[in-house]
Amino acid sequence: MLPAELSIAKAIEFHEIIGSKRKQDRLFYLKNYWMEELEKVPNVIIHTSFNQEFSGALGAFSLKNMKLGDVGKRLMNDYHIHTAAKSDKHGKYSGIRITPHVYTKISELDRFVNAVKELAKT
Repeated sequence: MLPAELSIAKAIEFHEIIGSKRKQDRLFYLKNYWMEELEKVPNVIIHTSFNQEFSGALGAFSLKNMKLGDVGKRLMNDYHIHTAAKSDKHGKYSGIRITPHVYTKISELDRFVNAVKELAKT
């Protein structure tokens, strides 16, 4: 068996223990945590709603002073933070997607926030 197949039962058990509502609330909290830290930083643009009715765990941002691809490369190369650059086919949307998980620590988000603050200054 593949490791992914072996882990399915444990993943389902973990989900059932914490429950969908607690998981949703935790993910929403983590997303808003980093977005609130960055929303007033010069050169940072937040592309995701703070309202739980319109957003969940995923958030996106961009920097006015840096190309999208460069932001992702710098976060990975300089800070070892993995992100995903996303854009639509029509050029109406582009941003760096941030996807915390229930086990993401606040200290990890603080490290990310500090990295973005540094990049926003350059």
